[in-house]
Amino acid sequence: MFCHTHQHGLKAALCIAAALPVVAYGDEALLRFRAESSVLTGEIRLGDVSTVSLGDEHTAAAMKEVIIGESAPPGYSRFVTPSEIVRYYLAPHFPDVSFRIADDRRISVTTLGKSIKIIDIEQNIRSYITQQLKWERDNYTVRIVARKGTEITCYDAPYSLEISGLTSGYAKGSLRLTVHIMQKEKTFRMTVPVKIEVTAPVVVAKQPIPRGSELSEHNTELAHRDVTYCSYVCYSGIDQICNKIAIRSLKAGTIIHEKHVKAKPLIERGEMVRIRVRKGPVSVSVTGTAKENGLAGQLIWVQNNKSGKLLQAEVVTRGTVRLPISEEAI
Repeated sequence: MFCHTHQHGLKAALCIAAALPVVAYGDEALLRFRAESSVLTGEIRLGDVSTVSLGDEHTAAAMKEVIIGESAPPGYSRFVTPSEIVRYYLAPHFPDVSFRIADDRRISVTTLGKSIKIIDIEQNIRSYITQQLKWERDNYTVRIVARKGTEITCYDAPYSLEISGLTSGYAKGSLRLTVHIMQKEKTFRMTVPVKIEVTAPVVVAKQPIPRGSELSEHNTELAHRDVTYCSYVCYSGIDQICNKIAIRSLKAGTIIHEKHVKAKPLIERGEMVRIRVRKGPVSVSVTGTAKENGLAGQLIWVQNNKSGKLLQAEVVTRGTVRLPISEEAI
């Protein structure tokens, strides 16, 4: 039945009817519908399912191009009824033509399709992953874990591919990609599970490292490790863990990541510091004592050793802080 596609077909038929040649009143068109027909796209045209016998060849050709409904999904069939095609799609737009149907039995229209299997697009998937990832090529492997025989049926027509799903250049672990199979009439989608396994050089503990110890080349080293399921940011160079201390005890061989360490303070509580203040072109400094730990840019409390005043100062470098006020406040 065509009820749900009447509007679509009528719009197309109107466009065609506007350009139709004039035919003599009372001309008869003989329609011979084939019991079984097939189409390649999402639309069914009269010429796909029937021959048209009419004295005016131009009008007959125009009739064949009339869209009489939507086709079934690729690989499936649907039934249509000749008399309804005439009633809803032909008669309203060819009022000067009478129609005779050779056989009004409903007919079957099959939408030809082709199956696209994972193996058919595997190279496209791997190329997409290679282009997106920032891991060194020798440090990762890709495994497509879709079930054997996974496929999707689209129209038996040319198509283009678009693949999405990687949101990071350092993606790893189990992921799901989406393959978009784009054709003129429709886009089909296939979900493809993949697994990206990464083995990369990362910083590991060379020996047991007690909590609070400073990390350095003496107690850490670079080693290749499987980081596929490491949820945190691992360090790929010894220089990245300089000036950091362990916030928990680490066993030898532990992969060191961001949750294992914290920055070592530039200034530690009880440390002697230079307190500097600038007024115009003049810079003044006095000695003081840090009352708390501080990282670069942090404000910490320090005490002027001479006056005993407590001051808030910004940590500038190791052993040096700067007052954001004039020297009278020292």
